[in-house]
Amino acid sequence: MPNERAGRAAEPVSERIERTLTALIGGCSEDPVETGALVAELIAKRAATEIGELRRAESAVSALRRTHHEIRTARSLDQIVDAVCPAVAAIASAEFVMFSQLDGARATPLDSFAAGNTVRPLPHQFELPAEVTEDGRLPVVFRDGECTVFRLDLDGSPAAVVHVEGSLDGSTIRAMRALIVSIGSAVELAVLRKRRNRQRELFSAIPGLREGPGSQGRPEFPGRAHPEPPGSLTERERDIFASMLTGAGNSTIARELFVSVETVRSHVKQVLRKCDVSNRAELIGRYRGVATHIAPAERS
Repeated sequence: MPNERAGRAAEPVSERIERTLTALIGGCSEDPVETGALVAELIAKRAATEIGELRRAESAVSALRRTHHEIRTARSLDQIVDAVCPAVAAIASAEFVMFSQLDGARATPLDSFAAGNTVRPLPHQFELPAEVTEDGRLPVVFRDGECTVFRLDLDGSPAAVVHVEGSLDGSTIRAMRALIVSIGSAVELAVLRKRRNRQRELFSAIPGLREGPGSQGRPEFPGRAHPEPPGSLTERERDIFASMLTGAGNSTIARELFVSVETVRSHVKQVLRKCDVSNRAELIGRYRGVATHIAPAERS
């Protein structure tokens, strides 16, 4: 009967083997020879499947090790972003992978990979499925259409997502989650490097900064009320503060620090309030001693 045969074809191999052996041992088989041949065929099929799964697992482990090395030695965010999609595709044996930065439930693609050098148009921005964001907590792994999606956290908050086309087995999902954690750590390290370099650039640009013995690295601004940023600024607010002094807008700061524009906007308000200034121009004039012009487009 077609439906029965279709049902048996969809039955897991191990269960079919067990059921067929039970029938054979219990004498319920109409043709023991044919049933025995079927059992042998099923066992061979299961062995081939297990060998294939083992080879895929070995390939995933090898790709995971290569990727760990690549992101560990990357010196910039761009290098990390470039490494993500090809590595994910290799580990998951996926035809398509997309890496996107998050701003709440809205995602902006940063990079993608398509097998066979095919070109797939990417959306400028897109919303994550409402059913996975309605309670305000984005799952670590979830489905979005034909893709399995992995959440990437920075500083304990969702910052990016990786879309992997197709359904993945448990071992691949575990490997992917390990990779995502490593990518997050690499991004945080790259942001720290960028912060350190930015601070060096700012110190070198501040007029009156003395670097001789006994100066203790403190700038001298005669007659200025606030030569240094307030001590009440948090570590993240200091990052925003340093970027603001360069004239960078919210979108630029969000990309550099790998956070959402909304997060930057919130921190900017706190920085202005704690520095007792009303706008970016006043902040720059007070803390850099330069009345730098900020283009309207950079005040987003």
